[in-house]
Amino acid sequence: MKPSYRIFLLSLITVSCPVMVAVAAVSLSDYPNPAPTAILSSLTAIVAILGGASIILVGQPLVREIAIIQERFRKYYDVGLVGIADTSLETGWLRFNNRLCEMLGYSPDELRSTNWVRLTHPADLDEELQEFRRALSGETDGYSREKRFIRKDGEIFHAITALRCVRGADGKVDYFITFLFDITPRIKAEAALIKSQKGLARAQELAHLGSWDWDIPANVITWSDETYRIFSMKPQEFEATYEAFLQSVHPDDRRVERMAMSRALSDPQVNYSVEYRVVRSDKTVRYVHLLGEIIRDDGGEPKRMEGFIQDITDYKRIESQLRMLNEELEQRVQERTVDLEKANETLRTEIKERIEVEEMLRTLFDNSPDHILTVDPQGVVQFLNSHQPDRFPSIRVGTHLRDALPTDVFNQFHTRLQQVFDTLSATRLQILWDNDSWWEVRMAPIQREDRAHAVMMVFTDITENRTLQAQAIRNARLASLGVLAASVAHEINNPNNAIGFSSSSLGHFWQETAPILENYRLEHGTYELGGMPIDEALEVVPRLVSGIDKHVSRIKKIVENLKHMGRQDEGKLEEEVDLHDILRSAVSILNAQIRKHTDRFEFHSEGLPVRVRGNAQQLEQVFINLIQNSLQALPDRNRKVVVSSGIDATGESVLVTVADQGNGIPQELLDRITTPFFTTKDSSGGMGLGLSITDTIVKNHKGQLSFQSSPEQGTLATVQLPILSSGECLSQEPDRC
Repeated sequence: MKPSYRIFLLSLITVSCPVMVAVAAVSLSDYPNPAPTAILSSLTAIVAILGGASIILVGQPLVREIAIIQERFRKYYDVGLVGIADTSLETGWLRFNNRLCEMLGYSPDELRSTNWVRLTHPADLDEELQEFRRALSGETDGYSREKRFIRKDGEIFHAITALRCVRGADGKVDYFITFLFDITPRIKAEAALIKSQKGLARAQELAHLGSWDWDIPANVITWSDETYRIFSMKPQEFEATYEAFLQSVHPDDRRVERMAMSRALSDPQVNYSVEYRVVRSDKTVRYVHLLGEIIRDDGGEPKRMEGFIQDITDYKRIESQLRMLNEELEQRVQERTVDLEKANETLRTEIKERIEVEEMLRTLFDNSPDHILTVDPQGVVQFLNSHQPDRFPSIRVGTHLRDALPTDVFNQFHTRLQQVFDTLSATRLQILWDNDSWWEVRMAPIQREDRAHAVMMVFTDITENRTLQAQAIRNARLASLGVLAASVAHEINNPNNAIGFSSSSLGHFWQETAPILENYRLEHGTYELGGMPIDEALEVVPRLVSGIDKHVSRIKKIVENLKHMGRQDEGKLEEEVDLHDILRSAVSILNAQIRKHTDRFEFHSEGLPVRVRGNAQQLEQVFINLIQNSLQALPDRNRKVVVSSGIDATGESVLVTVADQGNGIPQELLDRITTPFFTTKDSSGGMGLGLSITDTIVKNHKGQLSFQSSPEQGTLATVQLPILSSGECLSQEPDRC
């Protein structure tokens, strides 16, 4: 009769340990409700398995007993502590419990369509097939080994596999019963243990643990070799008595040792555990930790004391934790019910740690200078740290980004957010907010089960960085301009000097020639010179020569201005400069711009020099920016720009004003025009991007920059700078003051 199932009265502990026990095999045709006839027909097989022992059984009691055994085994089979399976001689699955399906990640139907050979890791297959063939050939009754399976999801599953042969009455193998114990947590812990042990290798070399034994009545102490090494002694150097041991204790700590030992000897409830210093033979001092246990006789009198001594390091604590973890993992294999409780305890600990981590992260987030939030795939804000910049008052938990952000900003965010959710990769972008501040927004996915359930967004104010970057770019351009200006100056100066020299020579020639030509006219009458009447030539030629000299001087001045603009600025603010010279230079540089924008430019400057402390090039940049912005604000050439300078009423400051008749600036924007990257160009105002740098330069010179404006009334820019007092000296050498 071919059995569809077999019941094995085989204790689970028998599989994992090599103790021989009796096995009763009962052939049932319709498990779990076997027919009594099928049970009775198996009695002969039971007697054979028991080695011919005499068993006297009565029909119905035996059926009931076997039914009880059947029910008990069914509970063992389905309790779910381990994976159990009956496998065929061809490695197929005959029957298995639900726990095996859970371990391998297959449904029952999927598992039946495969075999254990296909699921075995290729690296473990050859050795196991050799063991399997030996059992199949009758060389062994089975085997136990650690192996790896490949789960349906591709993950590696570690297990202890215990396989036993089930033989028929003829002694041949009918099928195999296999038990699988999940040791994946243990394998992972061992890997972590190995990794930790490598990190602790150096600490283990430095850590020393010694043992000792004290025969109290005989007052004889026995030390281990490690204890001698801790004290840096040799056995022949130690008298092996308690008093000799005390001599190695630091003199200041001997009282601590005596009190601890006295309490331990007098009170059985007191443990001997003490820390103090010892003085080694080489006079070095080390801190040690001693633990000891007193062994008493039946009357409670101390007879012996055993203990150990250890240098105090973190090694012992780490080693103890790892040992406890290893013991816990070993115990899980043997006692699953206890493991469950320990797993629950571990889970509670992890929950507590997670809560602590979350609280720590919350503290970090709330104290971060950045604006941090998370959004779900629908774009709804889930989390928000307490740092709320004034720029984002509308962003709150529960609001949609579409409702909290300007449309153009949201459109940028929406595209990038979708990219992060789709690709699970971080990204970043920079945005100009409200036309006056720059923000870098970093986006990173928060993953769970290989998909992003949220995206973290970190807003960082980079306005200052962008300002510095813009200044660096501008400085680089000025450096390039300096090279170009030097080249242009060289190329123009040479021919211009030649023209000037020729013009001067021509002027001297004409001065000497003109009287001769005039006398000739008086003697012979009028005539033409170069197709021009001599009277006209005598008047025009000097004017032409003078014009050449004038334009040569103008070219020379233009070249000087180019060289001045291109000169590298060292940034020092301790120069003594004449503000009027700086103003005149700025107006001269902008001469072409002035003629382009207006026919009504006025420059009023008091004649006396006005000395200020600062940097000439930077101050020149201030006035160029202000005048240029005023020129660009004019709607037509009939509007006026007036540049004036004068001393204030206190006599301590100089005031430079730049007034234009442009379109003006709305009052609500006037306070923001010096903010980095703020511009009114789109609204036809009179101030540009350079005002942030201009304001910074003026403040660095201990001055003030202010504006007055109204629509259609023009804009007045005022620069106030402190005048250098007559007794103030800027030299670093006192002897020169």
